[in-house]
This record gives sequence, C-alpha cells and structure tokens, in this order.
Amino acid sequence: MKLTLDELNRVAACPECKAPLVLEWGVTAECSSCGARYAWMDGTWDFTPSDWQPEGEWKTWETLQANGLVSYTMDPNNNLSMDERPAIAAFGRFCDFRGLVLDVGCGPQAWPAYFTDYAEGTRFVGIDPLIENGQARYTQLRGLGEHLPFHAGSFDRIIFATSLDHFVDPAPVLLEAARTL
Repeated sequence: MKLTLDELNRVAACPECKAPLVLEWGVTAECSSCGARYAWMDGTWDFTPSDWQPEGEWKTWETLQANGLVSYTMDPNNNLSMDERPAIAAFGRFCDFRGLVLDVGCGPQAWPAYFTDYAEGTRFVGIDPLIENGQARYTQLRGLGEHLPFHAGSFDRIIFATSLDHFVDPAPVLLEAARTL
C-alpha cells in the first residue's frame, strides 16, 4: 500500500517554497529552487522546515506534541485509532476513501483502524511531526500540516482523523489542506 518512488515524486514539493522535489530512497532531499534540505531518517524523510516556529506560540506547540506522544505511548488503543471500536469503523465508512488520501496528523501507528472500507486502488499517505521511521504499511512522512510537502491538487481526499486539536492555529493547516486537495 506504500507509494512507489515515482508516485511520491509526482506529488512531492518543497514545504517551504512549493517547488518540485526529486526524491531518492535513502538520500537527503534538496530543493533546487530554495536550497532547503530534508533529511532521510530510517525509511522516510523529515519535511519539517528547519526554521519553522509558529509565531509566538512555539512553547504551546511543543507542549501539544509532547502531550500527544505521552497519550500515544501510555494508551495507544484509545489515542491512535488502533482498535476496531464502532465509532472508528463508522468514521472510516464516512470518509469514503478512494483515490489518493492524505491523513494529516496520522500518528505513528502502522495502520489506523479507520483505514477500512476503501475503494480498490486507494492509496494512503500520512504526515505527522512524530513519525520516526517508514515502517508503516502505508507511506508516512515526518512533517507539519502547516507546511505540506505536496503540489497543489495532489490528493483526492484529505482527513484529520483526530488531529485538529493538535494545532495551535488550525487555519493555516486547513488552507494547506485546501491547496493540496
């Protein structure tokens, strides 16, 4: 279910200047337009902009991420949509997964329980600042919803399963989602 390198290269863009990126497995990516570099890290890339800090809200953002990591670690079944509760299955059906789907704030789990009931040929991509490696069953990238590393119009569906409460200001994240949809 992971994207091939060719598929990933069709949608990859510099999260800072939005210029096309050329990715190679195992190699740090460098933007030919602005020179930004994105490190390869054990199976995926870290697309977090090197100088990113939300205006005046950095400490709050760091606290939100730390709290998320604690909840993922201490109670993963209730915080990562890993079990098959009826509400999670209903959410998956509601999403009507088809085409190329982006899960913003996907969390570090290998396969969310809401990735059920999807049309044949559906492909999933997840982005989250807490991704540590590329060992999930679908393509996961480390990055920020405020700076999505994708071209405009790359995705058929974009979801925020349980992540909008993890953003200090969701407006820039929603604008990025609209741009890439």
